[in-house]
Amino acid sequence: MLLGQLQDNVVHPRVMGKAMELNPVVLFLALFIGQRTAGLLGVFLSIPIAGMVSIWIQSVRQEQGALPETNAEPQASP
Repeated sequence: MLLGQLQDNVVHPRVMGKAMELNPVVLFLALFIGQRTAGLLGVFLSIPIAGMVSIWIQSVRQEQGALPETNAEPQASP
């Protein structure tokens, strides 16, 4: 029982975090939320979903950084 808790709460988030390049805290929260909302199925699906959300957020940030500012007003010439 203690070994299972150690594996689920420490080892699993670190290994998956290095494999998916995600913060272990994010993975732990994803596992916790997945277990609370969907039980065992949520545990299995939480890490891939967290990875997809992380990639989506990174792509949105890159797109926002690459786009020029469109709300700048043109300056009138005298």
